[in-house]
Amino acid sequence: MKKIIFFIILPVIFILFCSSPEKKEEEKITVIPENAGPGFEKYLVNTEQYTTKGEVYHRKYLKSLLGIARVVTEDKGISVYEKSIGFYYDKREDRKDKLYLGIDISSQIDSTLYYSTYSGIALAQFRKYLKDIIYIFHTEKNIFSEEEIIGYVITIRWERDSVMEMVSIWIKEDDADAFAQNKITFDELIQRNFITNTDGKIIKLLL
Repeated sequence: MKKIIFFIILPVIFILFCSSPEKKEEEKITVIPENAGPGFEKYLVNTEQYTTKGEVYHRKYLKSLLGIARVVTEDKGISVYEKSIGFYYDKREDRKDKLYLGIDISSQIDSTLYYSTYSGIALAQFRKYLKDIIYIFHTEKNIFSEEEIIGYVITIRWERDSVMEMVSIWIKEDDADAFAQNKITFDELIQRNFITNTDGKIIKLLL
């Protein structure tokens, strides 16, 4: 009887010790709590500002948006602009039936980047923040089951010489999904999706 118990326990111990640490880390990054608690509403877009169906989705997925706010700011320690997490449309195309889940990040550039080109800084900011934000957004499958919500828009702002600069990337949901599953690289993600600069103009970043 003791031998039988031993052979049952041993495979269980083996499974526990051989589980992938990378998978555990990804699960930790992407957990969105059902109850984010008070204090995170300030990061969400004011529903009165919507001129699209974004208000409907905002109310429908309010708990998810609050959860995103909590994970990004509290778990990941990323500085987020107030009233920035919500649903946006691309004003260049003026298609209010195509919405993007968006967020605005406040960043600071260190001394090694201060005298870099705008493109160099923008690329460094993307390398610093995109992975975490994409993984967090990617957990919200229900949001992206909506036909009108087609991707992510991630904006990063920083100040240099008392001038505010920013860069935004508009990511298609299919590409975000492929990136989250390691089917495409960071460089491919950047190349496949359009990027706008401080003036709202489309730009290409040299990789």
